[in-house]
Amino acid sequence: MDIDTIIEELDKLVHYRGDGGLVAATADAPKLLRQPRYQQAEGDSHELLAKDIKTAIARLPNDPNKRLPKGLQSEANGLLRISMPEQHIISRLGLLGKGGYSTDAQQWHRKAVLGRVATELMKFYADLPGYRILDTKIHVSEGIFGGSLIGPGVQHARDIDFIWTIESLVSDLRWFVFSHHTQRRLKFTDFRPGSEGYDCESADRLPIGTRRDEHWYILRLSDNPPVGVPIQLHAHITYDKASKAEPQLNYLLSMPTRSLSLAVATSGEDGNHTCVELDDKAGKVLRRFKAKTAIKTTEYGEEGFTEYTSVEKLGRFTIRSPQLGRCYRLEWPRKLF
Repeated sequence: MDIDTIIEELDKLVHYRGDGGLVAATADAPKLLRQPRYQQAEGDSHELLAKDIKTAIARLPNDPNKRLPKGLQSEANGLLRISMPEQHIISRLGLLGKGGYSTDAQQWHRKAVLGRVATELMKFYADLPGYRILDTKIHVSEGIFGGSLIGPGVQHARDIDFIWTIESLVSDLRWFVFSHHTQRRLKFTDFRPGSEGYDCESADRLPIGTRRDEHWYILRLSDNPPVGVPIQLHAHITYDKASKAEPQLNYLLSMPTRSLSLAVATSGEDGNHTCVELDDKAGKVLRRFKAKTAIKTTEYGEEGFTEYTSVEKLGRFTIRSPQLGRCYRLEWPRKLF
């Protein structure tokens, strides 16, 4: 959200004509309330916006200056129904010593004060995306490609499919970003949008700071999705040299999601799949989750002849109340053929 739009929204609060004070006045600022910070608020979004405005004002200098002799905090508190919540704008301007100003001068005064408040408010929104994640699904599978099924020529691939259900909170959403850590000994080979879900025009992989094993993955949407309508986004990462890496996935939850599920498909019926929640810093196991497993048997061959049978075991875990900053570790037995 640009600063001019924030100033316009704040000016609506200045002109609020009800008797409910700042919290009630925030209902007249719908564009501010559509910011992800308020859409994702656990409590009352109007109260959070009012609190942010008060915090923004508290950050302003209150030393007198030539243009605003009462100090920025006093001017902003007066304009935004904080120090004089029951007074209408004419009375508040009079108490601030601005009642005799011309209309143009009053507008200049409001824009000067609200511009400083808007600058502080923008700091609350700078790092927030324009969408809400409703659901996150991650599916891992390992297989064999190249060479023969056994021997030194065999290569193991690991595929990770991500599926998100998101809801756009802005009218111009064109990208979706997530971070993922490349496990030691895995070799990254490909990142691309999935064939299903909302259409994406490109996919990019960018390093995070100086870390060589952690990257941002960016999906660039082909068009702006409708605001408030759930859509699905699919992405696919492929690694090779999977046989050299531990049979596990570590997923650090860095963005809020209402639900999270992890699944892995392995060849054969033997062995257990496990999933735990870890404190990312201490590495302590906080929760263990129970798998829902299924066995899938597929026969390959021409009609009347079975050349070979494939048996696949799928373990799926549903994470209730996933927590930001927690690491979710999925482990499985290594049996690829």
